[in-house]
Formats: sequence, C-alpha cells, structure tokens
Amino acid sequence: MIFMIDAYYLFLRRLKSGWAFQYRVIRTVVDDWRVLAYLIIPALLYLIRYYMYLWSSKPEWIYNIQIQHFALFFFAVIGFSTFRYFFDYADQLFLLQRKSWIMKIRKYGMIYAILIHIVKVFVLLLIWLPVIYYGVGMSTAQIALFPLYTAFFTLPILLLKKRIGIKNNLLQRIGLSTLLYVAGGCIYVAITILQNLTVTGVSIIVLGIINIWLIYREPKNYKAHFVEDIQYDIKDRFKVLALLLNNTGHKVRTVRSVRSRPILFKNSKELFKVRSSSNILAESCFKAFYRDSKYNKRYLQFILISCYGIFNLPNLVGSIFLLALGLIHFSLSKMIWFQFLTSDFLNLYSWPADTQKEAGNKTMLMLTVPGYLMISIVFLIASHSFLDVVIRLIVSILIFYICILIKYKKNYKFNQLMIGLYKKMLS
Repeated sequence: MIFMIDAYYLFLRRLKSGWAFQYRVIRTVVDDWRVLAYLIIPALLYLIRYYMYLWSSKPEWIYNIQIQHFALFFFAVIGFSTFRYFFDYADQLFLLQRKSWIMKIRKYGMIYAILIHIVKVFVLLLIWLPVIYYGVGMSTAQIALFPLYTAFFTLPILLLKKRIGIKNNLLQRIGLSTLLYVAGGCIYVAITILQNLTVTGVSIIVLGIINIWLIYREPKNYKAHFVEDIQYDIKDRFKVLALLLNNTGHKVRTVRSVRSRPILFKNSKELFKVRSSSNILAESCFKAFYRDSKYNKRYLQFILISCYGIFNLPNLVGSIFLLALGLIHFSLSKMIWFQFLTSDFLNLYSWPADTQKEAGNKTMLMLTVPGYLMISIVFLIASHSFLDVVIRLIVSILIFYICILIKYKKNYKFNQLMIGLYKKMLS
C-alpha cells in the first residue's frame, strides 16, 4: 500500500519536527541530570508551594500591585509572541507548484497559532490568578472576560506584526513595530484600568470583528509574500536558539569595508606559558569568544541583568540565585566550547579526545570566572554590614566550588549528600 502525502500530513510532520527541535534546544541548557535534580525540580516545587501560599496567606505585597503595571506586564508577555505558518527550506521549489497546499498550510498554521495563543493567555491568567483576584481586585465576571479580551486584543497585533516583519526596509519595520506596540499598549492598559464589564464586552465584540476581518484579509494570492513568509518562519524557528547563542546560522553577514579591531585581545599575546596542545586549544576558544562583538554584547547584557537581579534579592534568595547563575554560566560555557569545536578552521587539525576534554574543562572555567566574579562583587556590595560581607564572600566561594563539583567531578559522597537534601525537601 502506497501512502500518499498531503498538505495536512506535511503540516503535522513539520509541527512535530518544530517541537522536537525546540526540545533539543532546551536540552542544551539542561545538559546534565544534576541541573535538573538539584535546581529545576526543586525550583518548580518551590514555585508550586509558593503559589499555594499566595492563595492561603495573601501576603501584603499583593495589595500593593497597581492595575496599570499589571496590565502593562500582561500585554508585554502576550503581545510579543509570534506565530508561523511552518514553511521550511526549499518550499519555493517544492510548494510553489502546489497552490492548494500553500493555502492549506497557511490555514492550518493560522489555526494552530490562534489556539496556542489562547492557551498562552489562559495559562498566564491561571499563574497570576491570586494576584488578579486579591491584588488587582477583579470580580469573577471580569476575570472570566479578561482572557478573552486579552486574546482578542493581542491577536491583531500578532497578525500585523507578521506583516510588518516581512518588509525589507529596516526603518519601516522598526517604526511601524514601535508605533504598533506603543499605541496598542496604551489602549489595552486604558481599557483594563476601567474595569467596566460593558466596555470590556463591547471591546470583545469589536475585536472579534477586527480579527475575522484581518484573518479574511490574509493574502489570497498563494504567491504573495511567499518567499518572505519562508524567511520569517525560519527565523522564528531559531529564535530560542538565537537567544542562547546569538547565532541562528541564517543571518546574512554583510561585508564591511573596514574590518574593526576587537576591543579585547587585540594582540595575540600568549595566555599560558606552557604551550601544550590543550592550553593552545583553550586559549584559542577563549580569545575567539571575547573577540566576537556579538558574543560580548549578549554576555554583557546577561551579566548586567544578573547583577541587577542579585542586588535586589535578600540573602537566602540571592544565594540560591547565585548558585543558579553559576550553573548557567558553566552550561553556557559548555555550549560555547561545543560550538567552537565545530568551527571549520579547527577541523583542519586533528585533536585527540583527551586534549579536547582537558581543553574544554579549562575553557569552561576561564569563561565562567569573569562573569561569576562580577556578579559576586555586586552580591558583596549589596550587603549591609561587615559581617554580612564576610558571610556573602564565604557563600560565593562555596557556591563556586559546588558548581565545579557538579560540572566536573563525579563525587559519590557529594551526590549522595545532595540526594539526601533533595529527599528531605520532598518530605
């Protein structure tokens, strides 16, 4: 029996492939069972317990939340989502001759995106339900209408955002996107502040009509913006990976007339006096990372956000956050090292497995220490007394040692100790 492929089967296959790809990207962050067992699962258990605490105890900070801040946060989280038609490489050769397939894949992609968008709104509402009910003070009827209003309001923004995103002019994309989000955010916050059932109900009806009109107005010509849609979908597929590595593999690099010199390591001075193979390999990766302006920009942003977060956290929460940042630093360093190993110029030489392993350990440590040191300094600056400084200094050193043990050593006693603490937390 010969199985005939159709547009629906092709869409489902690409949908599964997309989810599998995102799963593999997430696995690059959670690359070790120790990170899952010692950090992620305990954090989820703590968040679930704190969620129940919000319902039972109703802490004072809930009542200090202003509705305009909450509405702006909700709009930012939902309004910056994206959706795609699940077009892929070489579709301009394969699908361009099949008009019905293109239209069907667009229809399936839009239906799937709308359903996912509605699910996101309801999940976010469920997470923030204690804050909405107690802090913002919405009634039961308002809470019931709020997710419909949010979903209907942000869906036209996503549709218009996709149309703006396929424009070739960069200034037009930036200007129209800024205008869209500023105007949309102001209107969304203004209607939310009113907390009027009549206004919300009328808004839902009007927004529903606008959504139907925009969906109906989608290009009926199957060739309209087809190539741009493919490029947009491929870029959207790699957005999580681009956030982690800032390298989707599909960005067109324009040739500069004058090559700019790197800020760090302008001269090729030796970092290691002993010129062994592992030292040379580790030094090459370290310099390649800090000579790349894109990596430096993302790395600096990550450090600044981490410093701001740890500066405003109390001692215990700050220590837990510092441990998480240490593990994240090591994981990112490991990802950078693996990406360095795939470089074309590196494959010109044969590097033994032992040399790669030793160089990888040195590289991860060298890439982690500068960022962790800056975050630890901010962690010490946030202290209020000399005794607090001493305690935080000891905690910072101890946390760094724990991160090294988790990432490098397979220490049986240490693992048994962490497993015992984990069991006590569950009990």
